[in-house]
Amino acid sequence: MNRTRTGMKKSRFRLVAGVLLIIALGLLAFFYREISSGPEKLQAWQKVFSLTVHAADGAPELAQPDREASYGSYRVTDSKAPGYTLIVNAEDADEIRLSASTGSFIRWNAPDYKVNQAGKEITIAPGETIYWTPLTGESSEAITESELTMSAYRHNSVFSEARFMIRSDESGVYTGKWAEGD
Repeated sequence: MNRTRTGMKKSRFRLVAGVLLIIALGLLAFFYREISSGPEKLQAWQKVFSLTVHAADGAPELAQPDREASYGSYRVTDSKAPGYTLIVNAEDADEIRLSASTGSFIRWNAPDYKVNQAGKEITIAPGETIYWTPLTGESSEAITESELTMSAYRHNSVFSEARFMIRSDESGVYTGKWAEGD
């Protein structure tokens, strides 16, 4: 009888120790995930983002980190599109949040092709076409410079960010370039 009680105590002890070990491992995994996915652990944008812009002739051009992405002679005043075409992709992202320091984003999609103002901040699906315009309606003057910030989200957490600078010359020709230092 005494052996049975000792055996039961050992079994209970092993069960409690096993449950506590599982709980401890679960907590460690949770805290590790939280620490490793914080803003200080963002993935390098060069490995996540791609940005396709369209030149005046409508040809797509992939913006490269080491050179300016010219929009050619693409200007608001002699364009068939309401803004500068941007197709933003982020590998493994559920959504991409964009913000513009100046100017604004617009949507212009089938089937009606009506211009819909989206403002300075917008959330898009990866690969979705969006337009940036230097004309905001707030002023008659076009904006000559804007910084676009792109944030890639997966499971409601940001995992990479990038910045893209758009500038125009005195003749109104816009060029864009990935911001350095990110």
